[in-house]
Amino acid sequence: MANDASDLSRNILRLFNELTEVKKSVERLNQRVAALEGGHIPVTEAAPLPPPYQPEPGEITAAKKPRPAGDLEARIGGQWLAKIGVLALLLGVSFFLKYAFDNNWIGPAGRVMIGVLFGVGLLGLGEYFRPRYGAYGQALSGGGIAVLYLSAYASYGFYHLVPSSLAFVFMAVVTVTAGVLSVLTNQVTLVGIGIVGGFLTPLLVAAGQPSLPAYFGYLALLDVGILGVSFYRNWRVLNLLGLAGTALLYTLWYEQHYVAVQQWTLAAFLSAFFTIFLASTVSHNLVNRKKSEPYDLVLLAVNGFGFFLLLYELFDGHRTGMSFAAMGLAVLYFGLAVLSHEFNPEDKRLALSLPGLSVTFLTVALGLILEQRWLTLGWAVEAVVLVWLSFTLKDKFYRAFAAVISVLVLGRLLAMELSLPAAEYRLIANPRVLVFAFSVACLSGVGALYHQFKAAVSDKEYKFIKAIVVTANMLALVALSAEVVDFYAAKVRALVPSAALPTFGRGLPKPDSQYYAAVRSLRQWESITLSILWALYAVGVIAVGFVRKSRLLRVGGILLIGFTMLKFFLYDLWGLGTLYRIIISIALGVLLLVASFGYNKYKDRIKGLIQEKS
Repeated sequence: MANDASDLSRNILRLFNELTEVKKSVERLNQRVAALEGGHIPVTEAAPLPPPYQPEPGEITAAKKPRPAGDLEARIGGQWLAKIGVLALLLGVSFFLKYAFDNNWIGPAGRVMIGVLFGVGLLGLGEYFRPRYGAYGQALSGGGIAVLYLSAYASYGFYHLVPSSLAFVFMAVVTVTAGVLSVLTNQVTLVGIGIVGGFLTPLLVAAGQPSLPAYFGYLALLDVGILGVSFYRNWRVLNLLGLAGTALLYTLWYEQHYVAVQQWTLAAFLSAFFTIFLASTVSHNLVNRKKSEPYDLVLLAVNGFGFFLLLYELFDGHRTGMSFAAMGLAVLYFGLAVLSHEFNPEDKRLALSLPGLSVTFLTVALGLILEQRWLTLGWAVEAVVLVWLSFTLKDKFYRAFAAVISVLVLGRLLAMELSLPAAEYRLIANPRVLVFAFSVACLSGVGALYHQFKAAVSDKEYKFIKAIVVTANMLALVALSAEVVDFYAAKVRALVPSAALPTFGRGLPKPDSQYYAAVRSLRQWESITLSILWALYAVGVIAVGFVRKSRLLRVGGILLIGFTMLKFFLYDLWGLGTLYRIIISIALGVLLLVASFGYNKYKDRIKGLIQEKS
């Protein structure tokens, strides 16, 4: 019995241990299932197995579903067929009505009423089908609006049943109806048809010369309505449609009916149109703080430039008045740029466009206010100010405009400022020296600002500005050379009146005349002076290169010396008299020795600078 009891105890203990192991196994299985399902069961005894890798949500990218082949079929069948069907229906009804009219089945009033009822019926059907069949309902509604416009015009234009004023009111009501329905039902197509019909209304029902206040007052109200719908539904592309329609109707009226006494009234309406379309951009981007789209920027630019050009045409290019208009636009766009930076800093497109327009109109204003040489000076100052603003505001867009204006300044210096009428010439004290000295100083100031903020610009941009500064200094040498040439030309003109000169051949002075000898002497002195001037300028550039630690300036000075020596060997040595060859040889020799002494004295410093840069 004892043995049996002992065996029973052992068996019970074994069963208990086995049950414990089974329980642990079940717990481990539960933990694995929980891990696979994303759950969590706290670990009590056994260490849990590491959970399987779960990818982050961003790691799993759903493959783009290819557009089902049936989409195109659905679009054609559900949308385009409806629109084509409405067009075919309109054509069919038009043909039927024409046939009925030709056979006098229906009188004029009945014809108009049929059109009105048909249009209202299409509108009703469109609204009935719109909740379930959007594109189909929109096509019917658009057809209804078109029929109502046609009926309103026919009542006046075809049959003269009503006066033009009543037909105008009828068509205006249709336009308002289209706008209201489009807002309520979110149908941009409907308001598009309404806008087109609204702009056609004054053309279709015009009777004689339209009243200026009534004509443009209607356009202003229509534009305000477009602005309201565009703002409420965020249909910004409608603003471009409104601007195009307004410009077309303005041009047609101006070409046919404008007289000079209406100048200021028309200018007031132009200003109103400009303000409305400017507000259409500002309302979306500054009030609603939405990012601008490309057509917003197109509207912004076309509105501004179109307004200015129409004013310019209206006031017959009056420079003073238009300069103030351009300056006012520059200030306006600059103020909007500040507001854009404050209220919608994320809109980079607008942040670039508004300052660009401001700078453009400022440049135009300077061109209108200033005369030829003063314009060059004004642009040179503008370039410096824009670069300073760019680094102060940390906005590289201003530097881009400064670069363009700097190139324009260089072009004007070379093409328009170099020549000087003989009557204006005074050595040094003449307009050319003033313009070149001031412009080169301004462009050098641009280079100095770039050097100060070199870390904030790219290497490519920095090299471009260095090229502009170098070009400006080369033009300074060209201007000094022109001073030398004009100085000796004035001496030649002062020798003797040309009518009293003995001549030969084609009217040239005789070779043995005293005058010819004097002219030849002056020309030789001119050549000597030019060579010495170029050599002095080259030495000066090399000296500045040492001070500024600029290898570019030093190399430029050496190249200029090389060009001077080329002139010396090819022309001066053979074309000058003995005394003049002595003078030029000694002068150039001294200057070259001075330049060489500088290089020998500072050669260790030059090597150090080169090693630092390499």
